[in-house]
Amino acid sequence: RAVASFTVPKAGQYLVHCTLDNAHVSGSPVVMRVSPSAACAAKCEARGHALEMSTAGKHESVSVWLQDGFGNARRTQGLQPWTS
Repeated sequence: RAVASFTVPKAGQYLVHCTLDNAHVSGSPVVMRVSPSAACAAKCEARGHALEMSTAGKHESVSVWLQDGFGNARRTQGLQPWTS
C-alpha cells in the first residue's frame, strides 16, 4: 500500500495519473474535480454605487464577489441574505 498527498490551489477539473514503474495502476488515470475552498474575507470584494452614496430609507444594494484564499471564485449558493 502506498499513500500520496497533494494540495491543489486552483479549482477545476484535473486528470490524475497514478503510475508505478511508468505503468498506470488500476483505475488510473482518473478525473478529479476540485472545488473552491471556503470564502476568505481578505480575497472578497464589495462593489456597487451604494458603497459611496446611500439615502436613508431607500433600499440600496451592493454585490459581494466571493473568493477563497487561493483566488478561486465562490458561488453564493446556500448563503442567507443579511439584513439589519
